[in-house]
Amino acid sequence: MNLPRGIPRPAAWASAVLLFVYALAVSAGMAVVMPIVLALLRHSPRLGWLGMLALWLAPIAGVAAVHSAVDRAASRRGPPSEVRGRPLGGAASWWAGFFAWAVIIFVSMTTVFVMLVLNPVPIDPHAVWDLAAAVTRGASGLERSIIWIVLAAYAYELEASVRGPGRQIP
Repeated sequence: MNLPRGIPRPAAWASAVLLFVYALAVSAGMAVVMPIVLALLRHSPRLGWLGMLALWLAPIAGVAAVHSAVDRAASRRGPPSEVRGRPLGGAASWWAGFFAWAVIIFVSMTTVFVMLVLNPVPIDPHAVWDLAAAVTRGASGLERSIIWIVLAAYAYELEASVRGPGRQIP
């Protein structure tokens, strides 16, 4: 299918929607685990910070595991015996995890700035911490979600165009 230049391909849109759902799951998971990690920080700072590091990196491993499972199911890398020894796949799966996490972080921050452009809020120097609440007050969740998915689709389209047709990361 030949789409006009500048419009993401269907695969980029599908990746963006799946990543949006994954980002929601990551957010919910972090909200559940964060109080435990904060409590651990009070009792054992090293273990607490190790937990914080693990929590920060977990989304990369999560996407790598899903990518590897889908890759095995699609049998793109040959017979299962060739990939049996790698539970989280090869470099392509880890790249997918890293790229997904980078997109989540970048797109989430960019969406906040886009929302502030669309609905600027007066800044009170004493209430800078209320900025996130001001951003969420000014627009519907649907509007933010659409902006998030569009930005993510363009990020995936950019990555696919840089990688080139048929080129895989080893």
